Amino acid sequence: MVILTDRQIRAARALLGWTQTTLSDRALVAPSVVKRAENGERIRSATMRAICDALYKAGVRFAVDDEGESVKILHSATAPPAAPGAEGAEPPARRPKATRGRT
Repeated sequence: MVILTDRQIRAARALLGWTQTTLSDRALVAPSVVKRAENGERIRSATMRAICDALYKAGVRFAVDDEGESVKILHSATAPPAAPGAEGAEPPARRPKATRGRT
């Protein structure tokens, strides 16, 4: 199981632009639990897993190695949707033609 540090949780939230409330909503935990986790207090392992899963689903990746802790976010997770008409944008949805009583 991945155990995140308080710094990693805060950094991940910052990368995503999330508040503690947003993270608590995504992880289905109380906001006070996120605050405690970010203050370095112990929380249940199932709760830590829920926080980790919510951040992972949002595109955040964590690592701990000899050089220290790291947090990164996948580019595709933060890329804004393409503008209409731009390369890679989905074509606009077509509305069905009105039939005005024809059968």
